[in-house]
Amino acid sequence: MQEGKTRGIHVLVVEDNPDDVFFLKRSLDRLGIQCQISFAVNGAEAIDFLSSSLHSRESRGESAVPTHVLLDLKMPLKSGIEVLDWLRKHPVLKELPVVVYTNSSERSDVDQALRLGIHAYRVKPVGFEDHLRIVEEIARSWKLL
Repeated sequence: MQEGKTRGIHVLVVEDNPDDVFFLKRSLDRLGIQCQISFAVNGAEAIDFLSSSLHSRESRGESAVPTHVLLDLKMPLKSGIEVLDWLRKHPVLKELPVVVYTNSSERSDVDQALRLGIHAYRVKPVGFEDHLRIVEEIARSWKLL
């Protein structure tokens, strides 16, 4: 988790691949993005984190809830599609901006994610420079840069 200049921005990254988490952290550091970042390693953990964030906010009167989600689709326990479905059915979280960042370019995954109201769908590249470019694009769309 990082705290920094971009106050009020809290990004939940839902990613099960440690290499992808490493590239994401490296990209954020290289771009100088400083905001609160939380990580979940699967869909079930993401739902638990979001649920507890809501309860924390209610009990302390603070906003512990993420303002943005970067979501992988292919994960153990609960998929990204299951997380999206849960988010869109939740009265408080249904408008949460979500960018899918996944290895899947399958048309059915793209269509299903779009039907669930994502803000963008990006396929992870292989090389770091391409990864950096996409993370920068996402950060700009979220006004982190």
